[in-house]
Amino acid sequence: MSIIPGTTPTLTLSLDRSITGCTAAEFCLACGTVRLLRPLSDLSLSADGTEVSLRLTQTETLMLPDNQIAKVQLRVMLGGAVFATDSIPVPTKELLHREELIADAH
Repeated sequence: MSIIPGTTPTLTLSLDRSITGCTAAEFCLACGTVRLLRPLSDLSLSADGTEVSLRLTQTETLMLPDNQIAKVQLRVMLGGAVFATDSIPVPTKELLHREELIADAH
């Protein structure tokens, strides 16, 4: 039996500004017909608010097709305004086989 690491990967987005104090946030991952939306309560923020991490469940990860490109985006409400990162392409092969992925969301 072989064990594949990363079946519950952590996605970390590096932001160009702090989102400390945001009132709402939503992490979105889309690939084909799979859509994962996770609220602020499921996200972990770094102490300075410039990194946001989300650990996917095994069920979520295994719903993703292998060798496809998923799109990741973070949407945040901060100070009454809504901000969104660019849509970041993430190969699902990386999600299925790596424990941690770090993307620059600048």
